[in-house]
Amino acid sequence: MKQILDSFCFLLDKYEHCEWMRGATKSEIQNVLQCARDVESVYSLLETRHCVTAFENKLNEWHQLKYGIKAHYKLQEFAAACDLILSNFLTNSKVPDEAVMYAATEYLQVCGRDRFELLKEHLICKAHTHCAVKNIIDELNTNFLIQKDVYMSTVGCELLKSIWRKYVQRGQTYIISNCIQAACTDGRFIDSVLRILVTEEFSEEENIMKRIIKESLLLKISAMSETDPAFWYTLVVGSRSLIVAVCDLYPEICSAFLRFISYIGNSMVTKFTETDCIWHNGENAKLISDITFNDLVSLVRCFLESQGLAGKHMRQTLQDLKSQPHCSVWVEVERQCGLPVLAKCFIASSSKDKFIST
Repeated sequence: MKQILDSFCFLLDKYEHCEWMRGATKSEIQNVLQCARDVESVYSLLETRHCVTAFENKLNEWHQLKYGIKAHYKLQEFAAACDLILSNFLTNSKVPDEAVMYAATEYLQVCGRDRFELLKEHLICKAHTHCAVKNIIDELNTNFLIQKDVYMSTVGCELLKSIWRKYVQRGQTYIISNCIQAACTDGRFIDSVLRILVTEEFSEEENIMKRIIKESLLLKISAMSETDPAFWYTLVVGSRSLIVAVCDLYPEICSAFLRFISYIGNSMVTKFTETDCIWHNGENAKLISDITFNDLVSLVRCFLESQGLAGKHMRQTLQDLKSQPHCSVWVEVERQCGLPVLAKCFIASSSKDKFIST
């Protein structure tokens, strides 16, 4: 009995105090998850014999005797003890990748793949973000270990597809829409969503999934909400190449995103120095508070490098923007992208554009 009581106390300590995970060895992780599995077995036995309440009382007494602190154990919390431990590993950003991999591998061995899949789905639904399940290793192989960036993005994309496919099958596509709307401040999540759109899979379920993603992203991009600056920063800086690839395939998203690019440039103002003029965001440009003029140039250049729809529409958009009043920012963008321009430099003053030939 003492050994069983100690096991519960030990596991609760490991669950409530996560500092140990940062430097945990493979053997420590194995011991904790094996202890969790033993605790689950004890709970199952107690429930079968209708002894849960009696054991709870005994456990609380034992905890106070051993640690001098009152505890209020609820044994039902231990019914899925392994899930509690692995969830801590998956959702704690301070735990090293190697420890997360050890924990996931050991969990698979102890609890099996079916239960692992259920836990993954639970975490994504609960957290509404791919970040909560970073470093999942169900498709782990040597190549992914060598190329961690490829591994992370590939697993993230496949993970979301496997879970969202179930929602499509159940007719619960609204969950996908809600997830996109709620989690679009997470760079890794956005990256995974965009990758789904450009994958070359055309099953009925994939097509439905892509349609929902396209509609949700189109709604979010068209709204241009000032409450999501992180979303825009990710598209402009973090997932620049991916958003261009998406725009090549989806004309509606391309048109909406080019309107956003126009907004970025038209929100830029100049600051004059003794030797130069510097472009930066205007005071009211809350939507793009973290996006610089150089980010805008890099984004436009990335679009122009496309040989598809994105490049074609970007070139036409630039021509249209340069024909409008106060177009100097677009002439400068075009110049820095290496394209021929009508003038070497346009500088916007507070009242009108000034033309300076050099």
